[in-house]
Amino acid sequence: MAGVTNAGIGSGLQLEDLISVYVNAEKAPKEAILNQKEETTNSQLSGIGQLKSALSTFQDIVKKLTDPKAFDQNTVAITGPNTDAFSVETNNASKGNFQVEVQQLAKGTRLSSAAIAGGSSTTFGAGKLTFNVGDKSLDITVDDGDTLSVIRQKINDAGGDLGVSANIINGDDGARLTLTSNTTGSANNLTVTSTGDASLSALSTGLSVTQAAQDAVITVDGTTISSDTNTFKDAIAGVTLTAKAVTTGANTLDVSRDTDGIKSMIKDFVDGYNALKASLDTLGAPGSGGDGDDSVAGGALAFDPLVRSIKNQTQNALTGSIEALSGGMDSLYKVGITFDNSGKMEILSYGIGNGPSGEDRLTDAINNNAAQLGELFARNNPTGNDSKDKGFAVKLDEILTSYTEPKGAIAERQGSLNDTLKSISQQRDDLTLRLSNYEATMRAQFDALDQIVAQYQSTGDYLTSALASLPSVKSKD
Repeated sequence: MAGVTNAGIGSGLQLEDLISVYVNAEKAPKEAILNQKEETTNSQLSGIGQLKSALSTFQDIVKKLTDPKAFDQNTVAITGPNTDAFSVETNNASKGNFQVEVQQLAKGTRLSSAAIAGGSSTTFGAGKLTFNVGDKSLDITVDDGDTLSVIRQKINDAGGDLGVSANIINGDDGARLTLTSNTTGSANNLTVTSTGDASLSALSTGLSVTQAAQDAVITVDGTTISSDTNTFKDAIAGVTLTAKAVTTGANTLDVSRDTDGIKSMIKDFVDGYNALKASLDTLGAPGSGGDGDDSVAGGALAFDPLVRSIKNQTQNALTGSIEALSGGMDSLYKVGITFDNSGKMEILSYGIGNGPSGEDRLTDAINNNAAQLGELFARNNPTGNDSKDKGFAVKLDEILTSYTEPKGAIAERQGSLNDTLKSISQQRDDLTLRLSNYEATMRAQFDALDQIVAQYQSTGDYLTSALASLPSVKSKD
């Protein structure tokens, strides 16, 4: 604002008050508009933040249902003398109780040469060493004059593909070349042959077997099962068993379906959807005063098209059926999930008419059709891009991602609102400058008025004083 603050000092008029009235009359309506716009924008920005949080929370729940394995939850218990002797993973396994023993672990071959008196610096003639493991082979070229150390390094440099490694053990009687194969199984013994200089026979035909390759062997309920590795897939249907140590007796493996875990996951989905719906209803609620009465305020995003779009898309994604699953478990209703008149998701504890309750349909789906239940939510369009072929959770996740991703609709909206706040700040600066110029103009005009009035007052005072000093005139009788 202008620095002059004593308008009217010459004339005695209340010009400062008059200037304030004019400036405030110019300022008040414009400032009120900016204040209202800023308040509305901040409210919307807060609402967008709440919306993003609600969507992200629900999406965390939805993502769990996009994984088919989430519907293959089993509880595994191992009891007995050696509970750490094997580990277990399940894949749509049926309930069962089994007696498991680990009789031997899978091993690879270990070979050792006879003692070489010259040690690791012993030299060999030119030729070739051929390593065979199962149906695979590897050739190592030995150059004339290569030492035992050099040959060891050549084997290690090239032996990775075959799973063969070499070491040198330096004993009192000389150096021994040891060879180890990490390829297990009785059909995968390591053998070595040589061609070329006769000295190479010490590293091939002269090798002794310190450990022969062998299969892993387990028994399940007395049935013997062999594997060329320590992993037994589907020895029990739907169960992958990995042997880690030989047992001293039978261990009991108990496999049961974790129906409570799957049911909890589905109910979390229902609760999550209802929480999102409640947030959308609150944020998008219009004021209920009516007739110009704003006593009951609306939501931060009342009448916002973004809220309506999310509502419509999420609702539409959950209605109808998955066409690729037609004739089977293809709709939410089939697994006990329905909607009430307000659009709230529910799993009814009672049946309608003579039909089973929602709880019964869900329990049946979990106990008897877990794989189909997984398809209903997690099917990821294996036949094309038609969304009708996707599971409900997959469709929802794609919709939610379009809003929550870094360049999604919510991020764009937040950016737009922040730009509006910056614009309001700039408009305030512009208003301040205009008001300052306006006040300066007013002060210049009133200063001129003050001087004119002061001059008139000064002239009036002079005339009054002059007239008062004139001799009085008496009237004649």
